[in-house]
Parts: sequence; C-alpha cells; structure tokens
Amino acid sequence: MAEVSTNPGTRARAVSIHLGLVGLSFVLSLAVLSGIGLVPGEVIECAAIGTLIIHGAAAIVALYPRRATRVSCLIIFCVPFLPAGCEMVFRARRAYEWRYVLPADRFRDNLASPVPASVSNLRFVPLDESKRPDLMLRFDIAPADLDEILARQGFRRVSLDELLRHDDLFRDPSYLPIDGDDELFQARVAWGTVAVIKDQPAAHPRDLS
Repeated sequence: MAEVSTNPGTRARAVSIHLGLVGLSFVLSLAVLSGIGLVPGEVIECAAIGTLIIHGAAAIVALYPRRATRVSCLIIFCVPFLPAGCEMVFRARRAYEWRYVLPADRFRDNLASPVPASVSNLRFVPLDESKRPDLMLRFDIAPADLDEILARQGFRRVSLDELLRHDDLFRDPSYLPIDGDDELFQARVAWGTVAVIKDQPAAHPRDLS
C-alpha cells in the first residue's frame, strides 16, 4: 500500500500564493474595466458580474494545488485575467492605429495620395487639446510639397473674415492664435468638406481642420 504525505506548510504557501495572484488579477481587471469608454450601462454591469464570477471560480481552484509552480501560478493568474487582457490588447491596437495608421489615411483622403515623403510627425490633434471633435491633423512638411498640395487641391489664401465656417477654430484667438507669419489657406476637398490649413513658420507644425 502506497502512502503520500503532504507538507501542510507547503500547501498553505501554495494556497496563499495562488490566492494572491487571483487577487492581483482581480484588481488589475477592475482597473482595466474602469477605463472602458462610453458604453451602455448593461455592458459594464455584465463585465463586472463576469469578472466577479470568473475570479470567484479561480479563487476556489486556487485552494486545491498542493504546490505553487510556475505553471500553476501562470494558469491561476492568466485565466481569470484573460478578458481584461484581451481588452488591453484591443486598446493597444486602437492606440497604434490612431497614432500611426488613421492619420495617414485621413491625409490621403483629404490632401494627397500618396503621402509626400517629407511629411513627418503626422498625427491627430487629441480631443483633450481640442474644443470640438473636429478632424484636425498636425504635421511637418517641406514647403515645396505643401505648395504642390495647395495648388492641386485648389486652396487659396484667405483671411479670418473669409473663412466659410464662422465657427472655425482658427477664429478663436485663445485656442489657435494666428501669429504674424502664419497664413491660412482654404478649399473644399473630398465630399465637399471645408478644409483649412494654417501654414506656420518652419519651426512649428502645420495644422489642418
């Protein structure tokens, strides 16, 4: 007859480690859930309930392993954290697209395709820097390439009083002040959209709204 002896101290240590990992996963999952944007309240409630259920089940499972191994710790932490981890991957992908992919797409749609090689630091003006959720791009570009875009798209130089949109953000001196050397160019581009380019000195980026 075979007998197996278990060290109570080893099992207690395994339980404490595994429960600690479940608790860490729960805290991190709540932190991720708190960053979810504007979604229906039912979605948040379902996510919260699901998080409680899956971590409760993980806590029960954490009571059974006799030893804490790398594999057991990885499973105990990763399985309940999987939904929040997927949300983090989705956010990272979305942030990458908003920083590097979508600005170039909007540039090609509204100004020039392909994007001139001299264009750099191309990015959206973030909402926390804007007063309205209008499409605004900021970029650096060689003067020759900018002149070519202005001519091809039919931009013409205008004053503040000639802007077609009376609520254009370039009219707001507290937000987008027009310095002495700045020039405004206006045109109707794709789908009849009114685009305005503020051409700033070489040391500063260009803004498109």
